[in-house]
Amino acid sequence: MFTEDKIKISLIVLLTLLLLCWAVVSFGQTPTPIPCGGRDWVRWTDITDMNAGWGYYSWPAGKSGYVAIWNADTDGPYKELGALNYDSPKTFADYYPEYTRIQIKWYLFDESVEAEGYAIPEGYYFDVDHDGETDRIWMGALNVAAGVEVEGYYWLADDGGLYHDEGLCNLWKAAVTPTPTVTPTPTITPSPIPTASVTPTVTPTPSVTPEGYQTPSVTPTPTVTPTPTATPSVTCTPTVTPTPTVTPTPTVTPTPTAAPENKMTTGRYW
Repeated sequence: MFTEDKIKISLIVLLTLLLLCWAVVSFGQTPTPIPCGGRDWVRWTDITDMNAGWGYYSWPAGKSGYVAIWNADTDGPYKELGALNYDSPKTFADYYPEYTRIQIKWYLFDESVEAEGYAIPEGYYFDVDHDGETDRIWMGALNVAAGVEVEGYYWLADDGGLYHDEGLCNLWKAAVTPTPTVTPTPTITPSPIPTASVTPTVTPTPSVTPEGYQTPSVTPTPTVTPTPTATPSVTCTPTVTPTPTVTPTPTVTPTPTAAPENKMTTGRYW
């Protein structure tokens, strides 16, 4: 019995310690706020390039600055997805891709020999290539004093604005909507509509027939019956076939035959 009681007590103590640890971890975490105004955080994965919209500054050694795309969902050492410097020549660093909510970090310093501090003007922007598309991030004015290092963090919302707070309530710099160029619409001069000429209708003045006047009757013109045209009869002249002339056969008159001599009479051969 003693051994069973000790086992039960040990289990109870272990469960109590586990509950206490869970409570400490749970209550120690800051709950994720609900974004203001129906906005949402921007989430990206892979930053492939960045470009400064106004170009790059020519600064002396010891004077520089950069802007970085920051992983807002990790507390580890690998928080940067990509970074770009403000000064020339352009230097882009591609770091650790991970799907995350996006913060923008900027960092400025002036430790040059003749340090005077400097400012980044309002409206400076960066074009960020990520996940197969490009988005523009607008920055507010930034200032740094001589010999001082300054940095800031802002949350990027889906409306393109940068906010001071995680809840996207306190705006630092709104996205700038480019003003579209309005092409003036040419004024179309309407073609004159031709006016149709209306021929006035002449109303005949009625003739006034004096009292007692009788309208003479008009004798109709007789209709002339046309004289029929006689069709001439065609008389066919018969063709006379000439009677052939008969040539009479000549009568042959026989030549009279001479009577032979009577030799016996004459006695010439004797």
